[in-house]
Amino acid sequence: MSVALSPAEHVTIRSLIARVGAELLKRQKKGSFKVLQGSTEGPVTDADLWAQREILRGLKNVSPTAGIIAEEDGLGWGDALKGTDESVFTWVVDPIDGTRSFIAGEDTWGVQVALCQAGLPIGAWINLPAYPWGVDASEVSPLGFWGKQPQGASNGERIVIADGDFEEGHKLQLKASGIRYRGTRSCALDWASLTAGLVDAVAYRRARPWDHLPGVYLARRSGCVVTDWDRAPFRAGLDSRGILGVSSKAPAGFVPNFLPPDETSFFSARRGGE
Repeated sequence: MSVALSPAEHVTIRSLIARVGAELLKRQKKGSFKVLQGSTEGPVTDADLWAQREILRGLKNVSPTAGIIAEEDGLGWGDALKGTDESVFTWVVDPIDGTRSFIAGEDTWGVQVALCQAGLPIGAWINLPAYPWGVDASEVSPLGFWGKQPQGASNGERIVIADGDFEEGHKLQLKASGIRYRGTRSCALDWASLTAGLVDAVAYRRARPWDHLPGVYLARRSGCVVTDWDRAPFRAGLDSRGILGVSSKAPAGFVPNFLPPDETSFFSARRGGE
């Protein structure tokens, strides 16, 4: 690709994930999918594999030479990037983000794609078929929402966390201080909600590229600040130390009250199980 993307191709990708998402929603409602043997990362269905094939076919039509990293391929970020020069373009695909919710018949799942250049996202598309709305942006298209008015899964909670990454004592402190939070159900939904201003912050320990790159790009385009647990600007990689996204509209002093009191010991302790 001499040029990363054209405006027409941006719309083509939006239409692609909208079409795939609509078909997935039909399969979910009819129960016409099979749960296959899961990986260490969670369950996989034949719907995940179908959606991935459809998305990859569509992306290859847009850019036959770009690399691809997709969740169900089991590749790591280092496998997808063979260099860091500006000629290296990579699609990052998560066909169903929130497969457990999809299997359970819940709404909290999404379809997401990112386009990266030299390892950095330059475009992203998220579709939440069950709500239904989506959000996307790229270097050739401004941030935009489509479908119905954005809505999320929160009932007044303003923070989304990877629930198992926070010690019970700290969660009790959060509740005592009046900070309302919920556990993550789908990174696609969480990041789209942050981008739309439906929540104030999201926090995770693991930073797998297919889970987070689309949302990180969109959140930053909306003015959110995204860092790792060390407060350094977040960049996907094998050595990432967690990920934290905070809305520019979050109350002053919000982050210090929200994070565990000692992120270093917190993170080191939690990494032991990976």
